[in-house]
Amino acid sequence: RVQPSELLYGIDREAYVDVLKSADVGARSDGESGPVVEETIKLPQGDVLGEAGPTAALVPGYQGALAPLRAGVESFLAAAGLDPSRVAADGAHLLDSILATADASMGLDWKERPPLQARVKVASRRVLVRFGVPTDEAEKLAEQFVAWLRIQAPDGEVAVAQPDAQGAAS
Repeated sequence: RVQPSELLYGIDREAYVDVLKSADVGARSDGESGPVVEETIKLPQGDVLGEAGPTAALVPGYQGALAPLRAGVESFLAAAGLDPSRVAADGAHLLDSILATADASMGLDWKERPPLQARVKVASRRVLVRFGVPTDEAEKLAEQFVAWLRIQAPDGEVAVAQPDAQGAAS
């Protein structure tokens, strides 16, 4: 299990530093009368081991567990004022990229687990931003997209191939 501080550090390092600073200021204002020692938070330089957070999958085509939702996601994007057939300079398609990203970010029981829902939201927002959607608008759309997916997407057990009576995956 990941500690909340490690999760925040992996998602947004600046927010992590701000939380540490505000916690330190709050502790000092609680009546601590001793000498104040300046502490410096040292962040690792260079590559950080571990997961960097949800990633955006920019793909030219998608055939996965969420493929049956293609028409619905296309309608969702169109209703949001976006062109679902938008293509990035590298050949990635918006519709396929958001489906692939959501599929890669979901986990078992993601509908009941807020951290996994947040992961889908952050990854979807990153896709939208990479396709030129302003950050504040992408944040709102990603939140709406996750709410839509919670209703429309199949449960985790349905998305995973289940073996039939003869042992073959269906």
